Amino acid sequence: MNGVHVPISADTISGGNGHKVTVGLSDGFYIDEPIAKGSTTIKRTIYRYHTVDLNRTKVVSNSAFLLTPLLTCNQFQNCNTCLSQAPVIKFDCRWCNAIKRCSSGFDRYRQDWLENDCLTESIEPHQTCPGPSSDAVKKKANVPSSTAGAIIAVIVVIIVLALWAGIAWLIYAYRNPTSNSGLFLIELRHYFKKDSTTATSNEDRYAVTISGDMHQVGTNGDAIEVAPEKPAAPPPDTSEA
Repeated sequence: MNGVHVPISADTISGGNGHKVTVGLSDGFYIDEPIAKGSTTIKRTIYRYHTVDLNRTKVVSNSAFLLTPLLTCNQFQNCNTCLSQAPVIKFDCRWCNAIKRCSSGFDRYRQDWLENDCLTESIEPHQTCPGPSSDAVKKKANVPSSTAGAIIAVIVVIIVLALWAGIAWLIYAYRNPTSNSGLFLIELRHYFKKDSTTATSNEDRYAVTISGDMHQVGTNGDAIEVAPEKPAAPPPDTSEA
């Protein structure tokens, strides 16, 4: 506040209507409310809760008042800082979790403080700040599950696309046997067919060919038993002759 030229003393000036001239600062809040229940007409009431009165006799020409602002509660943005700094700045700072605001209850947001029951539900300096809200914890817990759901969805889409691609390839190979895909499908079929026919071991096939009685069918259809041939005798040894 700066006074360049003050012709008369401020202490001698009457304010009129019974009000005195004051020098200083004041702060207040206002509350809007309907003038009657159900009415849309709003009445605004201004409440003054704090003043800084200066000495009026000090208001003279070529003088100034230098005011240094101090910290107040509504400058703190979280609960821990609000409660820890309350004794330092010597204000009755409280934290209202409903509106996430630090206040003594007397500032320009007084109406919000009252409408959200902060007067009774606020946290005082000797109390403990709450942890993360249930909504925040739930949201944080849902992050991994949502990520896992997205991964599962991508895997399912890849599997479905792979199945459709495989079916399309089979149809193309079947309808185009001379193409590379068709030839590969034919070779694949022959490979599995050959593998299924060679399931019997060599020993089993040998046993099948030599087991059982040997029969020969006659001209009249009757079976004739045929004796197995005897092995040929070895040639005589002529080395002594």
